[in-house]
Amino acid sequence: MNTNIKRLNTEIIDDYLIFFENIIKIDKSECGNCHCMFFHTDEKAKEWINRTKEKNKNDAVEYIKSGKLSGFLAYAGNNPIAWCNVNERNNFKFNKSRFHILHDDNNAISVVCFYIMQEYRGKGITNILLKHIINYYDNGKYDYLEAYPSTNKIKSNENYHGPLSSFIKNGFSIFKEMEETDDFGDHETYNIVRYYYL
Repeated sequence: MNTNIKRLNTEIIDDYLIFFENIIKIDKSECGNCHCMFFHTDEKAKEWINRTKEKNKNDAVEYIKSGKLSGFLAYAGNNPIAWCNVNERNNFKFNKSRFHILHDDNNAISVVCFYIMQEYRGKGITNILLKHIINYYDNGKYDYLEAYPSTNKIKSNENYHGPLSSFIKNGFSIFKEMEETDDFGDHETYNIVRYYYL
C-alpha cells in the first residue's frame, strides 16, 4: 500500500483534527474524543473520563504548538488514515495507576499509541509507521525506542499501544513484563519493549 507519512507539526493540525473527527464519524468510535491526550494529563483514569472532547481537542492544539504532543500521521492520498503518538519519554506523564513506567537517565523515545482507521487495518500500516519511526530517530541522540504493548487485550481499541508481534518483527525486544491494576480495578498485563540504537 502506498502510504505517505508526515511528522505532526503546526502546518497539519487541521489534518490531525479531521482524523479524530473521522474516528467518531466513520469508525463510530469514542476513541476520537481523546485526541491522544491521555498520557499528557495529570488525571488518573477515573478523573480522565470526566474530560470533554472539546477540552481534549483544545489542549491537543496547544500541545502540538508547544511540541509536547508529537507523532506521525499516515496518509492515503490526502486523507489521514493512521496515527502514532511518539515523543521523548519525559514529555509524557506516565502517572496512571495502571501504567508505572520505569525511568532511567537514558535518552529514550516512547511509542505510546496507535490508531488505524478500520478500513485500512490489516494492510501493514503499523509496521510502516514503526519502520519510519525507527529511521527517524536514528540520529545519534537517543539510546533506544520504548513501547508498552498489552498482552491481555484483543480488541484493537483496547490494544492501542500496538501489537507485540509488530514490535518484535521490527527489532524490538522485551525488556520487562509488567502486571498492574488500574483505579477501576481493571487488570492489565503488558511488556516494556525496546529497540536499541547501537
